[in-house]
Amino acid sequence: MIVKRLGVCITILLEVLLTNNAIASDNENYEESFENIKSINVESVSGDLILTRSSDDKVHLNMESDYTPAQNFKYNIEPDNGVLKIRESFIGSTSGYSSWILEIPDQVDISFKSASGSLTIEYLEINVRSNVASGDIKITKCSGEFNISTASGDIEATGVSVRNESIFNSASGNVEIVLGDEVKGDLKISSVSGDALLDYHGNPVTGTVKIEIREDKGRVESELPIGYEETTWKVARNSQNSEEIGKEKSFLTKTITTSNEHPLILISTEIGTAILKK
Repeated sequence: MIVKRLGVCITILLEVLLTNNAIASDNENYEESFENIKSINVESVSGDLILTRSSDDKVHLNMESDYTPAQNFKYNIEPDNGVLKIRESFIGSTSGYSSWILEIPDQVDISFKSASGSLTIEYLEINVRSNVASGDIKITKCSGEFNISTASGDIEATGVSVRNESIFNSASGNVEIVLGDEVKGDLKISSVSGDALLDYHGNPVTGTVKIEIREDKGRVESELPIGYEETTWKVARNSQNSEEIGKEKSFLTKTITTSNEHPLILISTEIGTAILKK
């Protein structure tokens, strides 16, 4: 009888330990620092990427995750000859979240691809290329070159300084760009069905500014006087009537010219509102 009771107690104790271990493994934190990193490539499934300025010349990584079941979440971190590669993957159905928080020095090139993760960048001199399906993108007080694209998320950039040719594009989300300095490179701000806004925020207006909308669906709001207008025909990418998609529609382009031809700045939307503020 004593042996039998002892066996039951051991079994219960093992079950408790295994249960506790399973719960603990759902939450995972991983930290590491890297030296001599010139570029970072992140491929996430649903994980968010947060980029802030490092206090030194190293890259400091902090990954936080909470998935159920935890063992279905896999990731690979590989520094290779100045390039830091980070990749997420999943095995089977999983619920939860992950965040990749990177403190980086200025002038590190960033590439970010994600199905549903969001991107946040703050206070950096940076060259960034990002392509996400449904995540939002927020950029605050950064300078450099930006190639930003999202299918259904919003893009919000505040206090940005465009140093080289840059693109901010969303298919169905809103795109709002507030400048922190004079534009130094060609700039394209576009949305198919959302609003596209450029706010100079009191900075000099230089180059050629073009505002493009679908003539029968889009709207224009401009605080600067329009120089001239022209109409062209293009294939529609979005419409409230699915039968119109892929057919040629009339697009109206309004142009504002300054003393300089360049840079070329384009604000476009098909069925949203194109907004220009001074």
